[in-house]
Amino acid sequence: MVIKSIFIMGDAWFVGKGVGAEGLGAIALTIPAYSLFSAIAMMIGIGGAALMSIEFGKGNLKIGQTLFSQSMLATAIITTITVVSALIWLDEIIALMGASGYMAQLAHDYLDIMLKFFVLYALAWVMSCFVRNDTNPKLAMYAMSFGAVTNLALDYLFVLEFGWGMKGAAYATAISQGVIATILLSHFWQQKGQLRFSLEGLGLDRVGQILKIGVPTFFIEITSALTILLFNYVLLSQFGEGHIIAYGLTANVGVFALFVIVALTKRVSQLLALTMVPVKLIA
Repeated sequence: MVIKSIFIMGDAWFVGKGVGAEGLGAIALTIPAYSLFSAIAMMIGIGGAALMSIEFGKGNLKIGQTLFSQSMLATAIITTITVVSALIWLDEIIALMGASGYMAQLAHDYLDIMLKFFVLYALAWVMSCFVRNDTNPKLAMYAMSFGAVTNLALDYLFVLEFGWGMKGAAYATAISQGVIATILLSHFWQQKGQLRFSLEGLGLDRVGQILKIGVPTFFIEITSALTILLFNYVLLSQFGEGHIIAYGLTANVGVFALFVIVALTKRVSQLLALTMVPVKLIA
């Protein structure tokens, strides 16, 4: 989760150096988009992986596989609908934030590219939850770490060396998500755990259970997104671009702190889920 925040903070640093203050303001406008897709991924990934751990603990491998397949399908459906809707009304969404002129154009340049990769972003996040719970937490950590390093390296190359500006930062983040997904897929290729990529159990009949477990995490993250969105609007409409730039810097620190807290609570919930199985059996 700490590494996830580096994606946002890394983009902000290189955009500040390569594009300028207006670029930092544009990055601040895009943070709610990250939070929205993170909220969807957390809701499904944490809920599905916790339930999978319980079923694996009971020896129900088939049900655990079903939970994984349905979590990935639900993530793909929900995020695809969200992305298509956002791309159709992208200009209107940016305008509703109160942005205009050059800063609005910079935000558009970034989101126009990143939105198309947010489905992959969410799927990789959900996959990391399941890989971590499927006896391979180190691979999930390595994938995120290598993805972060790739992102920072490509940010330097695309933004500072090639001068691609906001689009360069977006492409760097998008490519790094592909790197993360590829590394995580090796878990299934090498058959390190119990999970497999298959059509077995594909459907949506267990999605309700998954969402029931993950919804609290969704609300924690989406509340953060709405708070930042409201702050962005008020600062832009009442004060001006200078204030949104300053707030963007503090928002990055806030995202870092939030992700650390979510990581701790997520781990505690996973451990509690695992301890539920022996308690029930003893009872």
